[in-house]
Amino acid sequence: MKKITDKVGSKICRDTDFLTRLNGVVWDDDLEPGEFEEKWLKVMNDFSLEDNTWLNGKFADRHTWIPAYFRNVPMGGLLRTTQRSESANSFFKRFENKYGTLTEFLVRYESATDHQKHLLKLREEENANSIPETLYGSKWETQAVRSYTHAMFYEFQNQVKLSINTCSLVGYTPPNPVTNFEVSLVEDAKKGLKFAVECSRSMNDVRCTCKMFERRGILCSHIIWVCSGKFKDIPDKYILQRWRKNALKSDVYDWNGNLLEKYNNTSTKQIGMSVVWSEIQLTVGMLKRKEESDVREFAKLIKEFRTKLEGNTQPLTKQQQIELLLSARFGRNQHLTA
Repeated sequence: MKKITDKVGSKICRDTDFLTRLNGVVWDDDLEPGEFEEKWLKVMNDFSLEDNTWLNGKFADRHTWIPAYFRNVPMGGLLRTTQRSESANSFFKRFENKYGTLTEFLVRYESATDHQKHLLKLREEENANSIPETLYGSKWETQAVRSYTHAMFYEFQNQVKLSINTCSLVGYTPPNPVTNFEVSLVEDAKKGLKFAVECSRSMNDVRCTCKMFERRGILCSHIIWVCSGKFKDIPDKYILQRWRKNALKSDVYDWNGNLLEKYNNTSTKQIGMSVVWSEIQLTVGMLKRKEESDVREFAKLIKEFRTKLEGNTQPLTKQQQIELLLSARFGRNQHLTA
């Protein structure tokens, strides 16, 4: 697509909406292959480019690079043709240059991998010891913030936002045995687009014709809008292991099934402590939108349990109560002086 201007001429790209229309066709991953072909040919006809040899060659190879042809490939929405090589090149260029010796390369390669491991450790600590703020109070959002890494939670939260603010029902078929809904976002409705959501409560099974889950591994706003009120929790199969906070906490195998690295399991107590901090932080975040009486009740519950652990029957001082609340809020002990 970066070569378009050179291949068709700068005038047509500068003076018309050709580039806008072509980009809209090429990168629209909601199109089925047949729809893509129809729209591509219309753009070519409208701008008299039917005989352009280079464009015709790209159209002949469309199944190798157009997103519409990867809609049914699991996680196909994450694929980029040069992603593996370009991302590696970009990373190592920060540590190496073409004038270095082989010995220097080995040393700098070690530095680069150490840097990667350090960043990974920082992300793991961030995901283990902090929780993003939930904004909409839905049960699905609360479950997602416990399960997803921060980055994936924000993507999911954006889908929740779209489902609340822009989704609308445009059709409905009673269950037999699957309930079918036709859903559209505001912007999609303007384009005449609508997506069918199939929902089977008995099998905890949901599907949408936009195929976002199949392409990117995260539920779309259409499914969230239809099913968040029908299912108490997100079905476990729709929170992929690769996006979870504990994604790396498993043994590593090669393609032949040989064990490469055994995960050193964290103790049950450590896991339990992480769960405790997670629950406290999540609860404190929810209290921001609740009444003052709820805050006092939460503080009382924690204070009573702490008193029990200390074997102290005396009520906590005001200073101790403040320390306790700060501890719950920030996820670590706060030692304050009077």
